[in-house]
Formats: sequence, C-alpha cells, structure tokens
Amino acid sequence: GWKALAESLAINRVLTSIKVKGCDFGNGGFAAVAASLAANCALTSIDFAGCETAGAEGWKALAESLTINCVLTSIDLSESRFGNGDFAAVAASLAANRALTSIDIGGCEETSVEGWRALAASLQVNRVLKSVDLSCCSYGNGGFGAVAASLASNCTLTSINLRCCEESSVEGWKALAESLTINCVLTSIDLSESRFGNGDFAAVAASLAANRALTSIDIGGCEETSVEGWRALAASLQVNRVLKSVDLSCCSYGNGGFGAVAASLASNCTLTSINLRCAQQRPCA
Repeated sequence: GWKALAESLAINRVLTSIKVKGCDFGNGGFAAVAASLAANCALTSIDFAGCETAGAEGWKALAESLTINCVLTSIDLSESRFGNGDFAAVAASLAANRALTSIDIGGCEETSVEGWRALAASLQVNRVLKSVDLSCCSYGNGGFGAVAASLASNCTLTSINLRCCEESSVEGWKALAESLTINCVLTSIDLSESRFGNGDFAAVAASLAANRALTSIDIGGCEETSVEGWRALAASLQVNRVLKSVDLSCCSYGNGGFGAVAASLASNCTLTSINLRCAQQRPCA
C-alpha cells in the first residue's frame, strides 16, 4: 500500500496536500513515501505528525529528499519519534533546502545536542524558512542555547514557537536575549508556559528595549515572581517602538510586578493589544 502511494507521488502532478498523520507505515513504508518526495513536483504540504515508525532508513530518505525537493513549502513532523542521529540528519538537510517556508517539529524529544546544533547550523544559512515550531521540545544540555544563538545571524525567519520551553540553563536564555537585540527580521515569538531560571526572564525582557523587529510576543503562563524581571519588561515597553501585541495572560507577577508593567503603558506609544487575562498579582507591601 505505501509503496503504491510512493510510486503515485513520484509521478502525480496535481496533488498539492497530503496528510498521513499518525499512520503506521510498517516496515519500509515511510522510507518509500519519503523517497518519492525527491521526484514529486506538485506537493506543497505534507503532514507526517505523530510518526513513530519511520526508522533510520525512513528519516535518511526524508533528509535526502528535502535537499533535492524544490516545491514542498510546509512539513509537519510534530510529535514524531526520532532515533539516534535521525533528527540531526533531517535538521542538516534544511541547510540545502530551497523551498520549505514552514516546519513543525513541536513535541520533539531530541536530547542530543548534536541534533540541535545541526538545526542551529542550518538556520544560520537557510534563506527560505519563515516559520519554525519548536514548542514543547526537550533540548537536552546546550540544545536550546545553540538554536537561540543561531537567530542572531538568521535573516529570514519571521516566526518561532518556543512554547513550553523548560530550558534550565542561564546560557540558553542569555543566548536568546543577545540574539533578540541583534535580529532584525523575527516578528513573532512564543515563549508561553516556558520555565525561566533566576534572572533569565529579566535578560529576555531587557532585550526588547533594543529589538527593532518583533511585533508580537507571547509570555503567557510565565511564573516569574521577581519584580526585577517585570521591571525590565516595563522599562523595555517604555522605549520599544515596534511591539504591537504582548500576551501576559495567566502570569504570576509577584510583589509589584504587575504595577510596573501597568505603569509602563502610560509612556508606550506602539502597543495596540495586551492580554492580562487571569493576572495573578500581589499588592505592594
């Protein structure tokens, strides 16, 4: 069955979208379908979400196809299971890819820093990707920092989803903060429900003062309780001239944090939307 589909995809000239989300490809099925993408010249969107039976040969075939394919613009690999080295192979293929504008790898449990370094290296040279979803990923030791640092030199991404990031390394958040002060193309970032360590939120918030591209940031569900972090955000909102939308829903502001952010709106002249739903503030002593 999968071989027949692969043979059809190799010659079909009209099908533009296919969903095989959550399918059981059995032995060799995924590899056959993935390999067909090298010859296909019509598909612009494919959904492989939830794939758990690709196997090493399958991911290798997909990586090879992505280096060749010049029509596929969107691929969903979210919640898929990668074996040892598989994620790195797919990530590395993005360096040569000249068509994909959107990739979803949300929910990936790649814990090898080599895989994330491969993705970071690709993001530094890729000139077509516009949107990357890395929500709810497990980055392991150093993975988040590598991806965050790559944003400093990336010149095409306009949207990145880092929701539910559990990065515990201060180096990772520092790398993101430094990239945001430099990056001039990223317009949307989602950091909702992420876990910030001591001082990490303040670093990211402070970077918005220098940022000249972001128009939307989502920090909803943040449990930052240090007033220094919220003061850093408030100070950035007073001088930032590009942000249009800020989501601070369901945040814990601690003692004085909410007041600092609220007061900053008096001098802000660009925000058109702010979400303060379910704000949890404690009054100043």
